[in-house]
Amino acid sequence: MTKLPVPTILSRLLDSTATMISDGDLYRLAIFLGSTSMILIVVYHFLEINAVKEVEAPKKGSSKQAAL
Repeated sequence: MTKLPVPTILSRLLDSTATMISDGDLYRLAIFLGSTSMILIVVYHFLEINAVKEVEAPKKGSSKQAAL
């Protein structure tokens, strides 16, 4: 009795045929990624401009250093 090779994930990947992405799919992907990046840029700038800046409390002994 001969032992048959057990298919592995790698052999299945190598046996499958690769297909190219269509022009329509590539167009939709580019529009989606471009729109998403622009929205994230606008949201980042909105949050950065409206952020409340925290003022650090003066530490003990810092007034002596400031006087020097």
